Amino acid sequence: MGLPFLAFLYAAAASMALTPLVRWLAIRYGVTAAPNHRTIHSGHTPKLGGLSILVAVWIGVVVLGEIALDSRMVQGVLLGASLLAVLGMFDDIFVLNCYVKLAVQTLAATLAIAFGFSIESLILPSGSVVVLGAYSLPVTLFWIVAVTNAVNLIDGLDGLASGFSLLVLALVAGVGLLNGDNLIASFAFVLLAANVGFLIYNLPPARIFMGDTGSLFLGFSLACLSIKGASLPGMGVHWGLLTLPFAVPLTDTLLAVARRLTYGQHPFQADRQHIHHRLLEIGVNQLVASIVMFMVTLLFCLCALATTVLEMPQWLLILTVVVATFIFGLIRINCFSPFIRSTPLRDPVTLGMEQEAK
Repeated sequence: MGLPFLAFLYAAAASMALTPLVRWLAIRYGVTAAPNHRTIHSGHTPKLGGLSILVAVWIGVVVLGEIALDSRMVQGVLLGASLLAVLGMFDDIFVLNCYVKLAVQTLAATLAIAFGFSIESLILPSGSVVVLGAYSLPVTLFWIVAVTNAVNLIDGLDGLASGFSLLVLALVAGVGLLNGDNLIASFAFVLLAANVGFLIYNLPPARIFMGDTGSLFLGFSLACLSIKGASLPGMGVHWGLLTLPFAVPLTDTLLAVARRLTYGQHPFQADRQHIHHRLLEIGVNQLVASIVMFMVTLLFCLCALATTVLEMPQWLLILTVVVATFIFGLIRINCFSPFIRSTPLRDPVTLGMEQEAK
């Protein structure tokens, strides 16, 4: 039995065993998510599920042994992701200021860069390579922070963030194997295994949420691994492998920021108008909404692979169809409605709260 497979089993088993314990602790100390104007669950659901994912990943890495523990790539991800897991835990318990969270996220991203995560050159759709030079640092910093927050923002349905992570990690692991990078493939499988163990308890109706503890940990890990997984030896970071798997959460984040600015709100102010919320509004349940987002993510992951193995006319046609279908779906569920009205807008959730107060 190879070490990677053994590490996978240990990580999955640890996550399955630890999640009920974390759930008990969260209930015992009152760390629960209460229903409010922007949530969709009923009752007080325990948070901090990300702790079981964190510990399970560390166990899996220890099982992998020196090949992982001595790797600067693995060290960089674990240190930065663990820092953000601690940040998320404090946010789950005490609710931190958004600027504090952004500062710590930037610190973690800087730490990752110090451990070798860097987008120094980018392979464009045309096949040409652009050397970023002095722009490498800010671009890498922005990418890691943006993806970390994007994954955090889609954690609004039972099983959504965890399931999305499974798809992206499977892609990273597969590309790693194809490129002969067994370490990144093994590490991705460990992260995947820890997610599988947690997801069992997070499927609708969720018995526990991962909270910011888990979503920040996973978001940072995915951001860093996407850089390594999209790096083609001797060439640079492939644009398709880097960006396309994150099309759904990044689009949701862009829409959220634009929507809140349109409403005259702070861009970090939470609301209930994300893509998954819009899906619920048309009458589907949480499971169906999650499956729809999983399928769209899967299509974009396949498109990412297509950009590396097919000629440009072929993959461009496939990607155009997928993007057009995605945009049409967003239009159908009214994701663009805040931007096409001529009258001043107010967030409907905020208006509802104000009316209730009166």
